Amino acid sequence: NSVPLLVDWEGNGQVGLLLGGVEYGAPYAINDPANPARKGILASVKYLQENHLPILVHAYIHEFKTVDEEREELELHRQAFLDLGIEWDFVGVNHHTWRINENALQTFLVEQEVGISYDFGFHPYKSPGQPRDGKAFMPFVAPFRLTVGEKAEPFLLWAPVPEVRTFAPAYRSMQKFDLPITYFDHVENRLTVGSHQRALLTATVEALGRVQREGNYSFMTEEQVAKSLFNHYYCNLEVTFGENGITLEADVSQVPEQAAEYKGAIGVHFLPGADLASTNLSTDAWLRYRSQDRNDLYVGLLGPTQIVWGEEELPAPQLEILCSNTPINVLANDDDGIELELATKGMQQLVLRSSTPLIIEGEGLLIDKADDVYTITHYGTSCLVKLIQSTDTR
Repeated sequence: NSVPLLVDWEGNGQVGLLLGGVEYGAPYAINDPANPARKGILASVKYLQENHLPILVHAYIHEFKTVDEEREELELHRQAFLDLGIEWDFVGVNHHTWRINENALQTFLVEQEVGISYDFGFHPYKSPGQPRDGKAFMPFVAPFRLTVGEKAEPFLLWAPVPEVRTFAPAYRSMQKFDLPITYFDHVENRLTVGSHQRALLTATVEALGRVQREGNYSFMTEEQVAKSLFNHYYCNLEVTFGENGITLEADVSQVPEQAAEYKGAIGVHFLPGADLASTNLSTDAWLRYRSQDRNDLYVGLLGPTQIVWGEEELPAPQLEILCSNTPINVLANDDDGIELELATKGMQQLVLRSSTPLIIEGEGLLIDKADDVYTITHYGTSCLVKLIQSTDTR
């Protein structure tokens, strides 16, 4: 019914153009028992769930859909998720060919209405170019909250960053301002070993690796970064001032449930003003990072955290964690070592520095050591990591 016809439909001698609407997409719903790909769909869902990887909504929306049509589309998605045993609460969405309604607010409000919490892939009507490929999308590389009038809703919007090898200067700017980065690629079309597309994918991965190392970024799933952003937008900081320092403590009373396990896992960038520009800074934070060319300090709060300046330094913390993509719970800290829980699911990664060699214990841990820096990676559910200072001096 999508082929145009010239026909005297009303029988009045007037030939008119008759057009049908095109439904683009698979002819079977993913929850249809008659779907020829049913076995593969169930196997994919099972694999992703067993490995604790998020399954997000890929919505088929067009510029000219009505509110009711958009609502029906997303309700079909919701029912398909429920039929397949996929969690729907606080799920995220992106869009097929990036399209949303010509009234962007209509799409975002309908998504929020049906229980979606974030939209990380969209193309505003008539905007030139596409996410990832167009300069017009530079403003959207910073995540922001949906604003209706004067009210900011607990709904996050974000678009993929430009292609990493084509827009290298943009990445330097994002690193300078500590902007988070979300990257999109159709990797399923680029996996054939020895192919040109595989070589391009490898080059892309290597370029992203350089960005990660230079900016001290943590790799995260889209669901993990959404939870972290919800926490950062709504978590408040209580700051207590002392004579030569401050104490920071997280106030999570306003953090919504969308933050889940990231509730309270807040990071702070401390930038000293002119009076303290050349003053020594120290902290009792286990999670801390110093950039090489500036006298500033990044800290992650695992509890009340001190930053002091001047000649008196705080005792060196037992642990120096350079970055983490996961909330950290300290379960034990005694003569037997330090035991940490990496509390998120999917992929957990911890980078730490130790001048004393460490024995690192835990199930399914992948450990990479370069000089005195250890990178600990784990895939799957949350995990435990035990750190023991080695007494072996050989």
